[in-house]
Amino acid sequence: MTEKSFESKEIEYPKWCKGKGEVSQYLPNLLDFASKNYERHTNWFLKHRDTALTQLTALITAEIVIRQFLDPGKNSIQLIFILLSIFSFILAGSGHRSCNRCFRASLENALLINKIIWIMGLSNKVNVNFDPDDIINAPAADDETFFVERYVTDSYNSKTTKEYLKKHLINKGKTTYFWGLVTIWTLGIAGFVIGIAFTVLK
Repeated sequence: MTEKSFESKEIEYPKWCKGKGEVSQYLPNLLDFASKNYERHTNWFLKHRDTALTQLTALITAEIVIRQFLDPGKNSIQLIFILLSIFSFILAGSGHRSCNRCFRASLENALLINKIIWIMGLSNKVNVNFDPDDIINAPAADDETFFVERYVTDSYNSKTTKEYLKKHLINKGKTTYFWGLVTIWTLGIAGFVIGIAFTVLK
């Protein structure tokens, strides 16, 4: 009888993990901190997006009103149109940067939440202390994971925070962030084109 030898495979822990040991008692506090930060940065992203859209809409309205009620042939009015055109791009760029910073911070905290959930053992299956008769009433009993499955699998597909951020920041057509930037730049370009057109068409 041939004796089989098996090589023990060394477990590769995440680089941010020391190894198996006692879990920090401060994880619930960190989870609360990350959750509040996620909410705060998400709200700031929405505020910056709405502010940029409001400012650009006001700028386009101002261009139309000036064209309607003032003499477009005057040099001073043409200068105003040129300045408004330039300012339209500045507003769009500023809104883009502000939205990017806030949404990036929001994603970083979302990933931190997933890390904490994983460490606490809540991202897969969990033990429960119920009578067998009560188990049938469990909500979403056919889910494979206790935590929201798409959050779990989404974070598993990224090896680094940088990769996670890149994937979500360029996730075209599927995020509020993407469509927010599309709308901001659409209004920004519209404000620029309208301003230049009103300058040329006296």
